[in-house]
Amino acid sequence: MNATASLLVMLLTPGADMPNAAVLSSEIPAVARPTYYPGPLFDLSPDGKTALTGYNIEGRQHFLRFWSLESGAVLNDLYLGEPERVLSAKFGPEGKTIAVGLSDQRNGYCVRLINAETGATIRVVTGFQGATEVRGFSTDGTKLTVVDMPLNGKKSFKPTLETIVVATGKRLDSAEATFDRTLATATADGKVRAYLGFNSVIKVSRAGENDLTIPNTQGGGRHSLFLTPDGKQVIAGTHAWADVFDSTTGEKVRTLRVDTQAVTSVAAADGGKLLFVAVTNGSPTNRPGPSIAWVHVWDTTKPELKSVISGFGNDLSSVTPTPDGKRFVAVHGHTWHANKIELWDTATKKVIRTFETEAMRETAHTVVSPDAGWVAYFVVGKDTSTLSVWNTDTGKLAEEVSKAAGPTGGSIAFTPDSKRLITASLNEYAEWDLTTGKREAGWKQKPAPLFGHLGVGSITPLPGGKGMICVVATAKRRQSYGVSLMTETKDWPLGEFWDYASVAAVSADGRNVALIGGNWRDGANYLLRLNDDGSPELEPNPQPGGAKKMVPAWRMWPTDGFSSIIAFSPDGKRLYTGGRCAAVKVWDVATHELQATLYAVPAAKADDPSSDWVAFTPAGHFAASTHGEQVLRFRDSSFAAWAGLRPSTGSVPAAELPGFRDSVKVRAALLEK
Repeated sequence: MNATASLLVMLLTPGADMPNAAVLSSEIPAVARPTYYPGPLFDLSPDGKTALTGYNIEGRQHFLRFWSLESGAVLNDLYLGEPERVLSAKFGPEGKTIAVGLSDQRNGYCVRLINAETGATIRVVTGFQGATEVRGFSTDGTKLTVVDMPLNGKKSFKPTLETIVVATGKRLDSAEATFDRTLATATADGKVRAYLGFNSVIKVSRAGENDLTIPNTQGGGRHSLFLTPDGKQVIAGTHAWADVFDSTTGEKVRTLRVDTQAVTSVAAADGGKLLFVAVTNGSPTNRPGPSIAWVHVWDTTKPELKSVISGFGNDLSSVTPTPDGKRFVAVHGHTWHANKIELWDTATKKVIRTFETEAMRETAHTVVSPDAGWVAYFVVGKDTSTLSVWNTDTGKLAEEVSKAAGPTGGSIAFTPDSKRLITASLNEYAEWDLTTGKREAGWKQKPAPLFGHLGVGSITPLPGGKGMICVVATAKRRQSYGVSLMTETKDWPLGEFWDYASVAAVSADGRNVALIGGNWRDGANYLLRLNDDGSPELEPNPQPGGAKKMVPAWRMWPTDGFSSIIAFSPDGKRLYTGGRCAAVKVWDVATHELQATLYAVPAAKADDPSSDWVAFTPAGHFAASTHGEQVLRFRDSSFAAWAGLRPSTGSVPAAELPGFRDSVKVRAALLEK
């Protein structure tokens, strides 16, 4: 192996036993599914044009988010690394510097001074005993006041107000800190004032006018309050979002919130020229508004975000396009709990037909053929099971195969050429003609401990009927997933992964198997080469003392830790991964190197479809819409850097970004053979 497969906890030799297994669900287990935690509204820029909020992912990756107050658009995300917590942040008087109070393992409680234009760290001020609450800068920007205070029952001491020289980081003086927790703010001329009253009701007063009351209709406490310099807008922040109001009428202008966007499906069409990506805006937990999803259609030949299709709930789990990309099948729910199946027209962005499903069934397994020409819906009841197979062109039920294959039970799939339906149970594999319903191929064997007693889980067939890759959830106390290759003559245990294993992907030529294994902290891409007969390539066991045993020759390389779905390009030269990082990454199968990242920038209004986008290479070359280009503003400390941007030239000032605009190099990274 080229890396230590720490997540592959059991490398098995052929014939070894696999733990008893439960039916696999393609839904990401909680331990493997990262959660975005929206943060508070920290500050408003001196010109009143930019709001500064925070968010983190599982308390691990922390970001500052810059918002346009005028449009509500996300201007950029500044990646702060992995501090233990981010406590406060304030703009300098000209908006060019930001002071961030945080704590990390290296510096303890500290204040990080950051260049707001480049994202670069100017200096870190250390030596604090407790939490660092940045109060603000002096009017000339030369000094900074910070409250050093105890936090969460740590060492007890009196909070102190520290005055720090911005240019050197040295302390000028220290005094006992005083606290006025009344949330009140006013314009510089004092003509407009706002304060937070009982139950987080906002009061706005103007000289000679009656006070304006803005009620708290969404619940939750408000913890910060700002007025724009002209007094026309008041912004109130909770721990999870910020509301912008017209200070004259009290009407809400917009809500600034961090959505938990995720990529749930990636599939290629038209020879890899088009990519269909299912994107959800996440769970409504801790934020207002509905949860919805979109299908993004990327044209990799330009490259650009060609189209965004709306009208989906946030349970959109898979999108399968026809080979020419003119239509696609959308499945809602997830593999074992599907609740809606639709055929869509890509050009008109409208539903062509809906296939009848039984709502809220305990187990309803749905699979779509690779060419999107067939849909199979298998409902497992307490006493009986039913199989429905539809032709998507006609919308008609294929009664013969539905009746013939239904009683066999187990897992279902389609052959890679989309000509047959596969059913697989504990002891039987069968292929059924979709038109006649006749059994055309298959085998029987004794139930093996390889699969356990409850099912064979998720199956991905190999071309030519050579076998199938099975991914099965085990019954261990800590969740793990067994991966195996099942053939007519032999069953090959391929390994076991802690916490999560994706549904396996198989290249069109049947020579490569790929999956994502592990949890959000240390997940990785795994690739296994297959021989001509479908058997796995083997190598001596790399573990100490295991050289005499031959094990599957997995190749592993780290991803971002948040990826959960994987797919091959039609020619098998590229791998696409996606998940909770809300971007699609494109990898070279031969070298395992990241080639490009595709990212649709969240819309100004949280529930609107994205219109801005950026596609970039690790070296920093990019193609982007006008607003999408801003995502690359912070070259070394940004969402882009976290999602794979590693510019060989180091930090690039925003003014030099146009020199890196190169759609030809991005296209080559996406498509070059």
